Amino acid sequence: MSQKALVKIRNVIAAIIALVAALIIALIFIKPETLIYLIFMGLLRGALYALVAASLSLIFGVMNITSFMQGDLAMIGGYVCYWAIELFKVDPAIAIVLSGVALFGLGWILDKAFIFPLRKRVGYMEWVMHSFVLTLGLSIVFQNMALIICGPLERGFPYFWRGTVSVFGVHFGIMRVIIFCTSIGIITAFWIFLMRTRIGRAIRAVSIDEEAAVMVGVNIDRIYSLTLGLSAMLSGLAGALLLPLFSVYPTSGVQLSLNAWVIVIMAGLGNVKGAIFCSLLLGIIEAFTFYFASAGWQGVFGLVIVILILILRPSGIFGEEVKGIWER
Repeated sequence: MSQKALVKIRNVIAAIIALVAALIIALIFIKPETLIYLIFMGLLRGALYALVAASLSLIFGVMNITSFMQGDLAMIGGYVCYWAIELFKVDPAIAIVLSGVALFGLGWILDKAFIFPLRKRVGYMEWVMHSFVLTLGLSIVFQNMALIICGPLERGFPYFWRGTVSVFGVHFGIMRVIIFCTSIGIITAFWIFLMRTRIGRAIRAVSIDEEAAVMVGVNIDRIYSLTLGLSAMLSGLAGALLLPLFSVYPTSGVQLSLNAWVIVIMAGLGNVKGAIFCSLLLGIIEAFTFYFASAGWQGVFGLVIVILILILRPSGIFGEEVKGIWER
C-alpha cells in the first residue's frame, strides 16, 4: 500500500474518532431531539456551502484561478431565482433550474470576455496575481451592479414549499428537507459527471497535466470555458437554494466567499472531494456554535480551525499534489 493511501486512511480514521467523541460529548449536554435537529441544520448549511466551495475548488484545481467572486455569483443566482418567481410567477423548482442555466452562461461569458484574453497575455508566473485582481474587481462590479439594478433592500421568500416532516420524532420544515436533498443530489450528480463522463475525465486530465491533455487531443480553451461555466452554475444553484433561508442583497455573497476559502484551505487547495466533506463539517460546527454561543462566533470558530490547520497541516486535511501555485 502506498504512502499516500496510508495517509488518507489515517485521516479518515482520525476524522471518525473525532466525530464519535464529539457526538458522545454532545449527548452529555444536549437532548437527543435537539442533537438531531442541530446535526440536520448543520448538514443543510454544509451542503449549501459545499456547492460554493466545490465551485471554487474546481476552478482553482483546473484553471489555477484564485477566485474571490464565487459568493457574488451565488448572489446573482439568488437574484435570478427571486425575480423569476416575483415577476414571472414561475414555480420555485423551475426558478432554481433557471438560476443554474443563467449562471452557467454567465461563467462561459466571463471566460471568453475576461479570463481567456488575460490567459493569453500574461505568463504563468504572473497569472495567479492577475487572476486574483481580476476576480476581485469582478466581485466589486457585481456588487455595485446589483445595488444599482436591485437596490439595497434584502429580498427573499419565507418559504418555497409548505408543510413539515417528522424524522425520529423531530419535526422539520419540508422546504428545508427538499433543499437539503436537492443540494446533495446536485453534488452527487456533479461528482458522477466528473468521474464517469468523457468531458469530466477531460476536466480531470487538464487539472492533472495540461500539456499531456493537449497531446491526447483535449481542447484546453473549451475545457476552461466549460469549467468556469460549471463553477458559476454550482454557485448560482447555491444562491437560489439559499434564498428562502437567507435574504439576498448586493453584498450577501461576501460571507459565502469567505466560507468557501475557509473550506478550501481546510480541505487542501484544489481538492473537490475534500472540499465537500469539509463543507459539511463546517456546517455542523457552525450549527453547534450557534447553539452554545451565538451567531457572531460562527466565523470566529471557522477562522480558528483554519489557523490550526495551517499550523499543523499546511497542505490541508486532504492535501495532495494538485496543479496550483505551490507546484511552481
